[in-house]
Amino acid sequence: MLLRAPHAPADAPASARTPWWRRARRWVTDNRVGLAAVGAIGVLGVAVHSINMGTAPVPASREGALVAAGWSIVHLGSAADATFSSAEPSLAPVHLGAWIWATGALGRASSAIVAGREVMLAAHVISIPLVWVLARRSGLARWAAGGAALFFVVSPLAVALYRPVSGAGLAVPWVLAALALASARRPRTLTGAAAGLCLAMAVLTEPAVIVVAPAVGWLLWRSSRSTRRRRRQLLAGALAFGVAWLAVTALVTSGTPEPAASLGLLDRIRLAAGGATSAMETVAAGFDGRSVAGLIGLDRIGAGACLLAAAVVPPVVPRLRPIGCAFWACAALVLVSDEPSWTMVIAMAPLGAVLLAAGAQLVWAWRLESRVESRGEAHASTAVSRLDAAVPVVLAVATVALVLAVPDWISTHEDVAAADAAAPLASACNWMVDNLTDGDRVIVDDAMWVDLVENGLAPKVLAGYGAVGPGPNWRSYRYIVSTPALREAGGAPEVAKAIDSSHEIASVGEGDARVEVRRIVATAAEAPAAQDATMNDARALAGQALAENPGIEAPPAALSQLRAGEVDERLTTVLATLAGAHRLEIGAFVAMPGEDVAGALLRTVELASIDGRPIAAGDPAVVEAVAFLGNQLPEFRPHQVSLVGRGSGEPRLRITFPIEHERR
Repeated sequence: MLLRAPHAPADAPASARTPWWRRARRWVTDNRVGLAAVGAIGVLGVAVHSINMGTAPVPASREGALVAAGWSIVHLGSAADATFSSAEPSLAPVHLGAWIWATGALGRASSAIVAGREVMLAAHVISIPLVWVLARRSGLARWAAGGAALFFVVSPLAVALYRPVSGAGLAVPWVLAALALASARRPRTLTGAAAGLCLAMAVLTEPAVIVVAPAVGWLLWRSSRSTRRRRRQLLAGALAFGVAWLAVTALVTSGTPEPAASLGLLDRIRLAAGGATSAMETVAAGFDGRSVAGLIGLDRIGAGACLLAAAVVPPVVPRLRPIGCAFWACAALVLVSDEPSWTMVIAMAPLGAVLLAAGAQLVWAWRLESRVESRGEAHASTAVSRLDAAVPVVLAVATVALVLAVPDWISTHEDVAAADAAAPLASACNWMVDNLTDGDRVIVDDAMWVDLVENGLAPKVLAGYGAVGPGPNWRSYRYIVSTPALREAGGAPEVAKAIDSSHEIASVGEGDARVEVRRIVATAAEAPAAQDATMNDARALAGQALAENPGIEAPPAALSQLRAGEVDERLTTVLATLAGAHRLEIGAFVAMPGEDVAGALLRTVELASIDGRPIAAGDPAVVEAVAFLGNQLPEFRPHQVSLVGRGSGEPRLRITFPIEHERR
């Protein structure tokens, strides 16, 4: 019968008598075509999913929180430094931490998000042969199983689902392994236990996939014709699931590390996997900016075909009913869940690919059988004849759908490959590393938390959006980073208050995609606009005095900026003092990258000459000026003094002050 994978005969000889290496060699020989096909599809999957992996889609806060939790397992020294937001308790950070430790991903990848997405790529590649095995054990032919794996790889929906870091994506290989083991054709007690263990790992990684458990139990129950063996299989799977789940749960929730205590490896795992620390709160939902409707729009034809196959194939093919049960259980959870529902679509994708391939094989077999019956001597009934007459129509519709889907896939993949959605976030991260000091406390997007720590900022001065405590805690921070996802979702009340009580000092990107660095005002009564108006008059007076100083020579544009109060008062003060001993020629006041925002002060100047001589490294006047700047009080000491080349070939002395801080 179609799509039937018969059980092994009850009196089949025990394969344990044959050496394992002979069985393995025989298996490789018998399945060499399938192995070659799966290998080729795997290579294609790596190529498709690794293109522009770090920049599309936009790195999300939820991804950053998971990567930070995985990073903490390897590097965190104290629970007090766990100032990133935590996701739901799960083993997803353990997967990420193991990859980071084993491969040195952070040292190799361009960002922490890329390192985390490497783990997702590995999980996706592991899932490809599991989709093949599940399809074959469900009775599909080799070409249909290969089609399921290929659809699972090249669909834009699969790329959008499996590229971002998520617990559901890491749980999918465990789910597929549990289903494949439960549908083994020669079941053993050990097979049932392995299926239960894989299911437990899947649930511990993403608790929502527990809805697949009935399908695994169904497959274990029908894996043998013997009622006794069925019970043994089901009992072994249930025991393995229960023991693994209880053991891991007890391990990660057995104690909350003290904030001031140093952490061992077990404490780090408890902290990351259990999510138990007063400094960490659940990251606000919606920061990922993804919706089910938006994802389905990437592959409308493919998603519609999967839904149609999931509705039609299981009732027709009994062997695929457990797979259909798992698919629709995930779909039901998508509809009723309050959490970001796209996470469960991840588990639906490989199941839908198997059902879609089964539907294609069913239609093809239907076509072949209708031809055979039409040539036979016996005449089919009128209903069967009408049904067989619909075969060409179904094939024509499937062909049109494929013709329409392929251009959409190509266009979507081209858009993904050309996107650079992570550039503003990376530029903002670089700006903060270059301009912030060790004492600057910042509320940041979790997607940049690990990168900032890896580039030298202390974890204790950073806080993810979900790690900002209630009450006036947000006032202890000096800056906040505003991302498009935060502006769209709104964030927690404390984060919203910090945004409302801040003003923009740097901006990277354009339009809705910009990332802003904002300075939080010191007190509740002090509004940003009032503070700027008070300081602007003093800067304008100091700038006008410097513009009229006979020891200063500057182009008209620089003089206008001084008189308008657009130059940092520390810079005008130091230049005025330096002009008392030297004659200075100002080349230009320079706006640092990202600081071309309204009200941002110019804190960088380029001197073209000192005492009438061009800037040169060994010039005594330059050496004296540099020494003078380095000996200033901390409040008036430049952040950086360096010689920079110009297009004309004449070097200039660039003096940059750190960001101006409110007095607290």
